[in-house]
Amino acid sequence: MKIDLRLHDSFVDLVEQGIDAAVRIGDLGDSSLVARRIGTSHRQIVAHRRYLRALPKGVTTPRKPDDLAQHNCIVYTELAMRNNWPFTARAGAAQPEGATCVVRVEGNLQTNSSEVIRAATLAGMGIAYAPNWLFDEEIASGELQTLLTDWQPPPIPVHLVSPRERRNSAKVRAFAQHLAEALADDEGARH
Repeated sequence: MKIDLRLHDSFVDLVEQGIDAAVRIGDLGDSSLVARRIGTSHRQIVAHRRYLRALPKGVTTPRKPDDLAQHNCIVYTELAMRNNWPFTARAGAAQPEGATCVVRVEGNLQTNSSEVIRAATLAGMGIAYAPNWLFDEEIASGELQTLLTDWQPPPIPVHLVSPRERRNSAKVRAFAQHLAEALADDEGARH
């Protein structure tokens, strides 16, 4: 198997680009592609300690989703939700467990790049609503703080998609199996 790794936050036309398979994170729209769910991406709310230390007088670290309205939030434009961030209450939240809410956030940066989200968050520019894997090391080191731990952003599906004519390809099947196993192992290590 030969790998030609192309990283994009936006959707690419697999047939036009001659690509055998792509990993797509999020809900899939109608498509002529064949999709196989290979995992789930969990998300969290994070901020750099520098951002939290520099909060203006009267603004505190968010404790509930509505508090985000007072903060500079970094918006990822490639998801349908954009600046409407959904949450589900966990045990310990002020709301009953399982209660849901959607909070409209604002900020001075919006982008279609997860790498820009990462760089801006690490620079202390604001609060991010991001997949766990994007900041694992910085959270573990204490550089970033996880916020709103009593509230869970909904997980999003991870799919491997391929053009119909390549779905039975041995290399696509092997790649799909490898990714599904790797994501399952990673998920098990997190919990």
